Amino acid sequence: MGTDECGENVSQSLARPDEELNVEDCGVEIRCWCVQSKRRSIHPLSMLNKSTWALVFLSIVAFLEGMIVNGLYNVSVSTIEKRFGLRSFESGLITSSLDIAGSIATMVTSYVGGAGHKPLWIGCGVLIMGIGSLVFSLPHFLAPTYSPTVAKIADCGFAEFCSQTSLRHLRAYFFIGFVLVGVGATPLYTLAISYLDENVEKSQSAIYSGVYFACALLGPGIGFIFGGAMLQIFTTADVPPIGITEGSTAWIGNWWLSFVLVGFMFIILSIPIFFYPRRIPGTEQHRVDREDEVQHTAETREMQDTENFGLRIKDAPKSAWILMKNPTVMLISFATAVDSGLLIGLATFGPKYIESLYGLSAADAGFYFGALAIVCASSGHIISGAIISKCKLSVPQMLKLCIVTSVVSVGCYFIMALTCDNPKIVGAFVPHAGENTTCSVSSCGCSTAYYNPVCVADNLTYLSQCDAGCSESVGNTHSNCTKTGETINGTAPSAETGRCLSDYVSCPNMGLYLFTLGLAVFLTFFNAQPALQVSLRVVLFSQRSFCLGFQWIITRVLGSIPVPIIFGKVLDLSCRVWREECDDCTSCYVYDNYSMSYYLTFLCVSLKAVSLLCIALAKWAYKPPTTDTTAMDTDTTAMDTDTTAMDTNTENTEL
Repeated sequence: MGTDECGENVSQSLARPDEELNVEDCGVEIRCWCVQSKRRSIHPLSMLNKSTWALVFLSIVAFLEGMIVNGLYNVSVSTIEKRFGLRSFESGLITSSLDIAGSIATMVTSYVGGAGHKPLWIGCGVLIMGIGSLVFSLPHFLAPTYSPTVAKIADCGFAEFCSQTSLRHLRAYFFIGFVLVGVGATPLYTLAISYLDENVEKSQSAIYSGVYFACALLGPGIGFIFGGAMLQIFTTADVPPIGITEGSTAWIGNWWLSFVLVGFMFIILSIPIFFYPRRIPGTEQHRVDREDEVQHTAETREMQDTENFGLRIKDAPKSAWILMKNPTVMLISFATAVDSGLLIGLATFGPKYIESLYGLSAADAGFYFGALAIVCASSGHIISGAIISKCKLSVPQMLKLCIVTSVVSVGCYFIMALTCDNPKIVGAFVPHAGENTTCSVSSCGCSTAYYNPVCVADNLTYLSQCDAGCSESVGNTHSNCTKTGETINGTAPSAETGRCLSDYVSCPNMGLYLFTLGLAVFLTFFNAQPALQVSLRVVLFSQRSFCLGFQWIITRVLGSIPVPIIFGKVLDLSCRVWREECDDCTSCYVYDNYSMSYYLTFLCVSLKAVSLLCIALAKWAYKPPTTDTTAMDTDTTAMDTDTTAMDTNTENTEL
């Protein structure tokens, strides 16, 4: 048994006996390595020292975390890319930076924090997330005040555009902010889950975790809707310049204010979480007989027989090795990783996909995806949690349920193949009059220095009034567009700002697309609760926090980190017209609908099929504990019989 620098036994510093823990009340204590103060109770808060109130506070925090990470950021991706010149690949890297940081922090958090004071670790994490949210908003304050660039008809060379200072260097704050959020969110999906699980009855665990995850998934939906509403406000939170409306390509919505508000809310909510004790009083009986479905092996029996195993830092490698030898845990972890990456990729780039496909604004696309997330994601967790609790499903039954829903989900993801014709944009998909090429080719493909689409009378969209050769402009009307190759009564046609509405008339299937995709998302989230309950039940009770942390690392390393980057790369491969700044291609203006649809269909169906295979293998690999337990009971009975016989022989000898 080791000691720390203060001479205290390490296992004692990580955990205390339940007898001591159960007398703790809501209060304050200082605990930082060698510095530790006596816990000071705050009696007026005792009414909140219950599992239900702990669920309330933790659920609100999980809601805000989901709102900022998978809602506010995702709905603002296209706006941030436009404002700061980012590519989709870089947007995917920002998302992955959160998971990279979380993966590094998870092992320490889940192992040391799992044996320590969980509410203190969770409270620190919430505080860090608040700081990270504020850092993420800093580029708005550090960048010059946004002033939309309007092309002058007299000068379509755009030489003045290159003299503007690039804002790409500010993307570092996006990475730093999400790194802090990733580190702070780590306790929410490891320690918070095990804290709730060990303070409620086994039959209620699925309900509590279902409500918790439902709130976490309600966050992205509200984030999409709230963030979309904020994008309808100009970025300076002031009256936009004359001639700039929400439909203008130069419009930049207010993406930053939401991050500031959520950041301060995180900081405020960290305070009550700090007050919670290690164990909620009156819950001792809930931690008894919680290992009746553990997948017993020689290693798990060794852990049960070793006193204080898992309470020492040096036990961490062996604990990890035992989890890696548990096939059910590993296969469920792989399935969860693939599903997580798939859902994060869809949440990050799904709004941009339907923006391109159906010609929606960023605000409208965010609203649709927000509604989809609210209805499908949250209900999936709640319904599956209720089914598990009411039907008291066993591990094999939960795995069978996951297999059935995954099969249906694979079929639903083929809806991504339902695409729309590419819009008739001259310079992108249609060649200019008298030319064979469709675009101006640069180092990265088709690109333009100025993008302000206009619709000419012949129902063709041009990249800008300059691209159409218009020589006069009054408001949103541009006349004498000589490069169109057509004349009306000897006069070149005019154009109106904005893409032609006829581009989207031939694509009326958005309702079918959203319904089928929503069903696929619902079934994917539906599997999350059975997978979580299986993971908790097939390991020893003392190892649940560490198992969740171990599983969370696999989920991030194999799913949440690489898959969004792949999604971003797929969208970049589908880009038809790039934004050009000083001979550098930055964000994408126009996507090829066919390429984007085919790539995403293959990616989504393949990922979900891999998840289905892992769940099926987990069902095959799971060994119920009855066989091992029966054998152990038989051996024990035999040993007792031998001992009795030996005692009888000894007594006879003595007589």
